[in-house]
Amino acid sequence: MRRAGFALATSAGHVCIPLAALNEGGAAGEITREVPTAFAADMDGDLAPADGQSDADWTLLPWAGEASAPQFADELRHRLLASGVVVEAAQAIAGASAHPLVLDSSDRLYLRRHFDQERALARALVARAPRAAAPVQPPPLLETLFPPRAASTPDWQKLAVALALQGRLTVISGGPGTGKTTTVAALLACLLESQPALRIALAAPTGKAAARMLEALRQRAQTLPAALVARLPTEAFTVHRLLGVTPDPGRFRHHAGNPLAVDVLVVDEASMLDLALATRLVDALPPEARLVLLGDKDQLAAVEAGAVFAELSAQCVYSMPMRAHLAQLDPAAGAALEGPQDAGVASGDAVAPLADAVVWLTESHRFRADSGIGRLAADIRAGRGDAALAWLRTGEDVSACWIEDAGTQLGTVARARVEAGFAPYVALLREGLGAIRPEALRERLTWPWPPAPSNASACWWRCARAGAGWPR
Repeated sequence: MRRAGFALATSAGHVCIPLAALNEGGAAGEITREVPTAFAADMDGDLAPADGQSDADWTLLPWAGEASAPQFADELRHRLLASGVVVEAAQAIAGASAHPLVLDSSDRLYLRRHFDQERALARALVARAPRAAAPVQPPPLLETLFPPRAASTPDWQKLAVALALQGRLTVISGGPGTGKTTTVAALLACLLESQPALRIALAAPTGKAAARMLEALRQRAQTLPAALVARLPTEAFTVHRLLGVTPDPGRFRHHAGNPLAVDVLVVDEASMLDLALATRLVDALPPEARLVLLGDKDQLAAVEAGAVFAELSAQCVYSMPMRAHLAQLDPAAGAALEGPQDAGVASGDAVAPLADAVVWLTESHRFRADSGIGRLAADIRAGRGDAALAWLRTGEDVSACWIEDAGTQLGTVARARVEAGFAPYVALLREGLGAIRPEALRERLTWPWPPAPSNASACWWRCARAGAGWPR
């Protein structure tokens, strides 16, 4: 096993590397030669052989050159376990070792901390996921917020709220414009109607996402009764701020021994949560509190290791009682709940650990499915790249077309489309600042102004200074 192969997995966001992955694409010897060479070029020599090692020792496992895939995996597993730094998962779970690497029964190699964090997070979420034996009937407010509609397709927003009312864990995945914030506003309203004293917290991985979530919630809440709006949260936190950062790296003020004082926690942009942060967040949540995770399983992967949200939302599985309950609320949902929402995902027998806890919002409220952007988005999600390019080149829809422009500078057609797209923005600038001579704008923006303040970008500083007195 090479350090380069493991570094490749973790740098790509994975928390483990299957031993079989080291043999993909050709003979084991070929892979062990190629991967470190590519990495060394990117790492400025950080992957050079250690003292006493030759290049051959580092880039090639001598016994693997002629090995078949099964032989390679078996021999590698044997040598890893004999190395003194790798332990089997059963022994690691028993806590009888301090080995830095763990190899599980499926031949996946983990860093010990990732193995422990993944197990802790899985246990906590599975414990939070079970629903009541009989579905809880939603309050009348749900029908008020989502009245019956003429469309023959399910109202997934309504179904998501009904699903979230059933238990302590709900994972809601949807692309832009599918109504995640509207769904959360309705959910919080239904909860507050029956429990006015609920302590609700809003959080997101970044400050920008938290602020955007709060603003969107305020806008969606305008249609709610005033008494409920007054009880909605007035602040949103970053996850780090919510947990309480301490001087000790990786440690927070809130944890299992000092849990958060919340009854409901809503986390937006949850796809940006890495394994370590997600584990600490769930650990700090009281056992009886509700956790609602919002995100897009096809977008915004975590920067650090662990695609937590994508894994949690990979399948929608509904039990028979839940299917009947949701179909009663929305008759159009009956057929959709019995089959997979996506051709690549089977609905199963509802024995999955997160059964009745995951829902996908698939209907866009920003554009129609048959619009240009709707068709392009569907092709991208389905991986139909060639078909999407072929359709774009036909120019059937002016809102989405392909412009052939391989030059180093924008061509005439591309420039015209850019200018047309920014025309409303330019018009607003002119309305706010008055008529500006182009040469005066260029002159102002290139003058040697003093350094920008530390809390403002140089570009913004120059624009602000230039805007103080535009030459007419």
